[in-house]
Amino acid sequence: MKRLELAVHPPIIFMACATIMILAERFMPGLAIGIPFRHHIAAALALVAIAVASLALLQFTRSRTTIDPRRPEEASLLVVGGIYRLSRNPMYLALLIALTALAVLLDNWISLAIVPLLPVWLTRFQIVPEERILSSRFGAEFEKYRARTRRWL
Repeated sequence: MKRLELAVHPPIIFMACATIMILAERFMPGLAIGIPFRHHIAAALALVAIAVASLALLQFTRSRTTIDPRRPEEASLLVVGGIYRLSRNPMYLALLIALTALAVLLDNWISLAIVPLLPVWLTRFQIVPEERILSSRFGAEFEKYRARTRRWL
């Protein structure tokens, strides 16, 4: 399982989950939930996801450090300001919110059940290895950041 660490780009995992959700809705329409105002809820969640991702990307751009999550060892500095004061992983949080928006829009039990797979995968194969590397690279600075800022939200 260690070879899966940092091996798959997080948006690929997002797209795999989204594809399964769409196929479930398409081929199992009898599993509809009946979420009231689902279009409005999904749109609101999508806007939140866009805002969170935009703020995170802006912070990385301003900091002039790598954005590639598969190469955390190339980070030139530890980004801890802006939205990173609220979450150590706002880009992954944005993916989770976007996937939740899709699940609400699709209104299907299987789609909703797929949503937790994204944070489980990302935590095990992306975040934990990233944190190990960042701790090694930035030492006490990262440990202080990790102690005061939640992983997700």
